[in-house]
Amino acid sequence: VILPKAKNPDDGEKEIVVVEDGPSADRLIDWDPKHPITQAFQKDLGHPEIQRLIIGAKARTEGEPGRIGRWLDLFVNRVRPSAPMMTEILKKRGLPAEMIFITMIESSYFQVPGFPVSTSQIKGRARSQGARGPWQFIPTTAKSRGMKIGDSATGQCDERDNLEIATNAAADYFKDLFAKFPIDPKLAIMAYNAGQGNVVKALKCQEHSNPKECIGRPVTSAEYIQNLRSLQGNIDFWDLLDLNIVSDESRRYVIKFVAAQYLGREPVRNGFAYDGKTYPVAPVVCPRK
Repeated sequence: VILPKAKNPDDGEKEIVVVEDGPSADRLIDWDPKHPITQAFQKDLGHPEIQRLIIGAKARTEGEPGRIGRWLDLFVNRVRPSAPMMTEILKKRGLPAEMIFITMIESSYFQVPGFPVSTSQIKGRARSQGARGPWQFIPTTAKSRGMKIGDSATGQCDERDNLEIATNAAADYFKDLFAKFPIDPKLAIMAYNAGQGNVVKALKCQEHSNPKECIGRPVTSAEYIQNLRSLQGNIDFWDLLDLNIVSDESRRYVIKFVAAQYLGREPVRNGFAYDGKTYPVAPVVCPRK
């Protein structure tokens, strides 16, 4: 497939070729190439930053690209027994199956043998203080999605650790986020990481009377402000990135997800072989009666 030219002023006339005509027999998940969100992510694969991650992950290079590759080596094997349940939940909300790769970016849930009860306790991988479970819900968001929060003093179980309950909550949340940011699905991914309020603020900067103050960074170029205002309601993630409005954490988060969901949905085709071992289904913790 010849991808559309990336939305990047530095890419010249170069075209990126990605060999993928649709789902193959070795696919990890039952993904739908015709799903509009999947198609939107497919168009992003030609972006230089995403290509850098894809190439580096396949080669297992040093640094972040290679780290994505090593995560995928573990994830695609250990998530397999649980993937059908997770993707079924996502599809019932009209979401693409590839959303399961958010759990790879968010936590070490499937990368650590034995499936730890609390991924927030794994050194160096907790995304946010107080976040917990495979989808790394913070307490306030979890409560708003109907999950019970654990209490060590009373022994109250934490439903964020229950893969099925947490996946249902995440699916509902993402359904709302995609509806809130229909112009670009990557904005919904960014909102899951940074919070809806921060994405809305970034989008509103173009309407602010003082863009410099709104953005919170030194902006003195008249051309910069003119470009910001000219975008009107069509601003997308790449626009925010070009305008230096996106935080480095959110930039890396979104780009890692887009690369990982592409590589992982067809793991063998992309150089991530199944290891032949039998892994357990994620344990049921905090079951609802």
